[in-house]
Amino acid sequence: MLEFRRVLFRSMKQMAACLKSGGLLMMSGFYQNDVDDLLNSAHNYGVTLKQKLSENSWTALVVQKN
Repeated sequence: MLEFRRVLFRSMKQMAACLKSGGLLMMSGFYQNDVDDLLNSAHNYGVTLKQKLSENSWTALVVQKN
């Protein structure tokens, strides 16, 4: 597991707590195969996918607090 991916997972609860309803968070610098796990973690804290950007195997996500 990439260190940055670990940081995102460990920080997801805190990042979601900092967002107001409707607030956006952009996460980038991880692989496409990490997306499902990151989004599942985000959904646990009331955050849903707004946009996904990919180039080669790198991915960025824009998520929104419900």
